[in-house]
Amino acid sequence: ALAELGIEPGPFYSQLSQQKDVVLPDGTKLFAKDFLAPSRPGRKIAIVYDTCDSSGIVSLAKGADLMIHEATFEKRLGSIAKRKGHSTASEAGETAAKAGAKSLALTHFSPRYGHTTNSMKNIVGVDRLVEEAIQTFGSEEVSAAADLMSIPIMLKAVDNAAVEAVFEDQVARVAEQYQ
Repeated sequence: ALAELGIEPGPFYSQLSQQKDVVLPDGTKLFAKDFLAPSRPGRKIAIVYDTCDSSGIVSLAKGADLMIHEATFEKRLGSIAKRKGHSTASEAGETAAKAGAKSLALTHFSPRYGHTTNSMKNIVGVDRLVEEAIQTFGSEEVSAAADLMSIPIMLKAVDNAAVEAVFEDQVARVAEQYQ
């Protein structure tokens, strides 16, 4: 719509994208709401490290798409975890469940679990931590993180038809108002 009004990409585009109204050199006022599509929900990641009590993070992590949580030890070593200021895989799962996280990536494993490569699949011990977290998280969406690992986080669903209808309405209003 801006190009149709003869406005080239540049500072005016930037200001409008920041939801700021713009006054053109000829005095025409452009309202940001007339040029912006409805906002799309963002993605939320919660990262929890070096803690033996993650209860304080639950409200901040509410609805996270991904929680990355240390799981230094398994539940049976909980007293060692607490003394060293770390969490168990079971606690990581509980925290993710309480926060309503959609998926959980475990990290910061004790060397006792034998992971020595970048591939965390089928490493004796780490798989045990993943299984423990699955039990308390209540979902299979648990993975063991590794260096340089990539975890896709999908964009939240948007009703594209509704967005297109709003956008078409905005374009029509802008055409009437600014022409």
